[in-house]
Order: sequence, then C-alpha cells, then structure tokens
Amino acid sequence: MYPAPHAAAHPDRAAVIMASTGAVVTYAELEARTNRLAHFLRARGLSRLDHYAIFMENNDHYVECCAAGTRAGLYYTCVNSYLKADELAYILNNSLSQVVITSPAKREVVREALAQCPKVTRCLVVGGGPDPDARFEDFEAALARFAETPIADEWLGMAMLYSSGTTGRPKGILRPIPEERPTHMIPLFTFLSKLWHCREGMIYLSPAPLYHSAPQAAVGLALQAGGTVIVMEHFDPEHYLELVEKYRVTHSQLVPTMFSRMLKLPDEVRARYDLSSLEFAVHAAAPCPLQVKEKMIEWWGPIIDEYYGATEGLGFTACTSAEWLAHRGTVGDVGYVDDDGFLYLTDRSTFMIISGGVNIYPQECENLLIGHPKVADAAVFGVPNEDLGEEVKAVVQAVPGEKAVPELEAELIEHCRGHLAHLKCPRSVDFIDLMPRLPTGKLYKMPLRDKYWAAHKSRIV
Repeated sequence: MYPAPHAAAHPDRAAVIMASTGAVVTYAELEARTNRLAHFLRARGLSRLDHYAIFMENNDHYVECCAAGTRAGLYYTCVNSYLKADELAYILNNSLSQVVITSPAKREVVREALAQCPKVTRCLVVGGGPDPDARFEDFEAALARFAETPIADEWLGMAMLYSSGTTGRPKGILRPIPEERPTHMIPLFTFLSKLWHCREGMIYLSPAPLYHSAPQAAVGLALQAGGTVIVMEHFDPEHYLELVEKYRVTHSQLVPTMFSRMLKLPDEVRARYDLSSLEFAVHAAAPCPLQVKEKMIEWWGPIIDEYYGATEGLGFTACTSAEWLAHRGTVGDVGYVDDDGFLYLTDRSTFMIISGGVNIYPQECENLLIGHPKVADAAVFGVPNEDLGEEVKAVVQAVPGEKAVPELEAELIEHCRGHLAHLKCPRSVDFIDLMPRLPTGKLYKMPLRDKYWAAHKSRIV
C-alpha cells in the first residue's frame, strides 16, 4: 500500500472507489492523505515499530489509514468493527496501540474502551466534528495542518493481525518488519501477488470488511500493482453483480456464503449483468459446499481458485478451477489426502466455529452464559446453516427452579449480545437437564454437537 510510484505515474487514476456512493480517491489524493497521516503519527510520538489501531466500518478513508503505517514503519491493527468495548480494549492494550482511528458510528464504543487503555493518547474520528473530550479529534481537521509531502524517515510498516484461535482471547501476530523502504515486498506478499494474478491496471472488487486479513492483503496488493479497488460498504448479492458490470471488474476475493447468496438470486437477475470482464476470483476462509462450487464454475467459468492458510502464514494450500474439476471437493485444511495428493475436508480438529467465513471461538460466549444467574452450565458450538456454513448454538443447563421456556432463551441471547459482537452470540438456545462433563470437570462437548450434524457426512453443509 505505497501509492507514491503510481501517484507520480498516474496521478488521476482512481485508487479507491466506494461502491455505494461512487466517491473516488485518486492516486494523487491517496498519496497526499497518507503523507498527512504519517506526519500526524510522527507528531504524536510514534516512531518505527510503534503501534496504532483502526476501528471502523469500510469507508473512503480506511485504505489511507492503513497505507500511512506502511510508509511510516509502523504496525497498524485493523479491529473487527463489531466488537464491544471490553473486547476492543483488550486488543488496544495487547497491541500497545497509542492512537485509534474510528468513525462517528463507533466513537462511543471507543470512548468506553479508552477507560481501560491508558496508552492510547489520541483518537481520530473520520467525519467526527468537535468533541468535548480532548483525546478525540476530527480526522480531517487534525490532519489539515500537516504537509502533503513524505515524512523524512520513511520505512516499511505492516499490519499486526489478530487470529481468533480456538480458545481464549484473540492472539496478536507480530511479524518482524525488515528495515527496508516502503517499496519493499516481503516474500509472503510476493507469493500472494503471483497467486492472485495481480497486474497493472487491474480492477479489484472488495466485498468484505477491510478489518479481515485476506481482504486487507488483497486490497493492498491491488494498489501495489497500480490497480483500482472498488470497496463495498456491505455485501449485497445483486449489487455485487451490478458493480462487476459497471466498473468492468477483473479480480475479486469472496467467501462461500457470498457465492450461495448470489446463486439464490432469480435466474433473470443473474442473467441481467455482464460479468465477462472477470479474469480471476478466489475464495477462502470457509469450506465451500461442492454443489455451490460446481454451480459457480458453471456460471463464471474456470476462473475460480481456492486457498486456505493460517493468519500466521504458517502452511498454505491452494487449487485452481481445473484442479478442482479434476478432483471435485478438494481444498486445503483438515481432512484426508487421496492417491494423487489432493486434500479433502471432512472435519475440523477443534470446536472453532466458521460462520460466513468468520472464525468464532466459543469460550467467550460460554463464559458469559455460565456467569448468568439462571445458568448452571453451558456449551457453545457450531451447527449447520445452509447460508453461513455454521451458526452459533448454545446448549444450557438451567439452575434448579428455572424453566426451559422461550422467555429464558431470549433473555440469554440478549445477555450475550449486550457483551459480545452479535456474530459471536448464539442464534438459538437449547436446554438440557445435565451437561456432560468428565470426572475432571472438562466439558464433553462432542456428543452435544454431533447430534446436530447427524444427517451430514462431514462438517461441511
């Protein structure tokens, strides 16, 4: 995400276009904006290898907020914009962030979180206007006094990502940053750029939240190649197709849930849009049902690749449409390997939930439920959902005297939503007389979960 070379060669080329408004940020504008923010961060005392965080929904300032760190030698952490204050505070403290960039919609969550974050000295609010709290500044007003030219000490910076893991708190992934200029590409990004067929002049459509590691990497590599990025604020299946036709999109990255939702559109709607500009589409994050993948390749042609990899960058598998068609159902992840060396996903080795491509670890929700005065014990796990792959299910043992009634179910779901992002909370609660626990006290969750998957041959819907 270093716009300087392209700003010099193609200053008026669109770097970022917002899908809903059509707002355009040119490479010249992106260069000026990132320089101003880099100067601001230096003025706040952030030097090479220091940290700041971004906590907001997709908007036309998101990319520059990342790119400023890339050219200032800083670590930046893009935080899930659906988190609650306590969850945000943990990440801000754990990442050692000194500055937070947010939006008016998220300002009050940040304000509540900062009560627990003494290291955060400043919060920039995009489109925020004045604020009685001196720590909060309007983003554009704060940056207006800084130069549009580069800072004197430019160094390569990068994202500090967080992996959901399978238990406990999110884990920060702190990759060493080589002492190089911002034009330098680490081997991982060079590899991904080739894998994703990035090229000069590409038009990349990003339908996912930019706080996710894969969309963030893909957007950065598209800009590094001098492409134009179309950023969707929210995914809508027909709007996605409309954007492909409107902007002659060449590249995109999706999750299987998006495929499913597009395939559910009426035939006449799907046929309405010209998708012939598409050269390459890649999907990841969650297993794709075989019938969905078959229908997508039939519709878009053999341009759909698939990959799996850990956020940490340890281990990676990928396959093209041609490879998949020759070995239907192959991926990369946990499963079995056939005689030709292709991997098939049949189960997951942990109780991590993957819902719509998002990793959810159940421990936080279980802890909340067990702490409720009407709950004696609780278990949380993923159950089948045709659209999302999995959804969050809670099984609860109520305290003596409490009845397993719909009113209690609603109360427990609302209790979770008051403390956690909605995507982490159960969509439904079932009740049980006695929770299966081993003599050691360890929850024996397998039989609870297995009955919901009994009609399935694998953990893939």
